[in-house]
Amino acid sequence: MELRHEVDFGDVPTARELTPDENIQLVKPDLLVVLNPLEGKVAIKEANQAKIPTIGIIDTNVDPDCVTYPIPANDDSNRSTNLICGVLARAGEAGYNRRLFKYQQYKKRTDNSEQEAIEPATATATATASA
Repeated sequence: MELRHEVDFGDVPTARELTPDENIQLVKPDLLVVLNPLEGKVAIKEANQAKIPTIGIIDTNVDPDCVTYPIPANDDSNRSTNLICGVLARAGEAGYNRRLFKYQQYKKRTDNSEQEAIEPATATATATASA
């Protein structure tokens, strides 16, 4: 069974209608990173319509209100954009690893609680059968 990924735009109307028998998983991005908001105006506009937060490198020639989280820096310099992208990538990786660790802990707790719920029922059934 293959899951197809579609973007869930919430309030944004789309022309595509999904049939009930389609097996899909709706995925909405958590964040949009824009290195040059002047060139990414359309992407920022669509993200704002879909209520997706945006991070952008804001130079003196860009309005900081166009993105949710502005980063004041020179967007024309390769060195500054590489530094900012590296920091954001490491932060994203750390967040992903933390989320994965918490999910594994949750999964382990739920598996243990299910096992504990099964064991008393089995012990009661064997005690009743032997009596």
